[in-house]
Amino acid sequence: MQMIQKSFYIDKPTYSELSDAASTQNLATAELMRRLIKTGLNLLKNKPLQTTAFLQKLGSYHLKGPSDLSKNLDKYAWD
Repeated sequence: MQMIQKSFYIDKPTYSELSDAASTQNLATAELMRRLIKTGLNLLKNKPLQTTAFLQKLGSYHLKGPSDLSKNLDKYAWD
């Protein structure tokens, strides 16, 4: 597998936690970071964003509003 080198900044408490976890598992810090990133990406792929799920659920309610809402938006919003 071809690797790409990237540099980024993390705060000291996070690095300390990462370093402790890596040594507990007898892994290099970089290897643990790769595994955590891969796990996080898989979670994102397999779980729809909460916003998407909310909008899909909202669309299923078939809500009705005034028929002239787009013309009289200010009236409905501020009165």
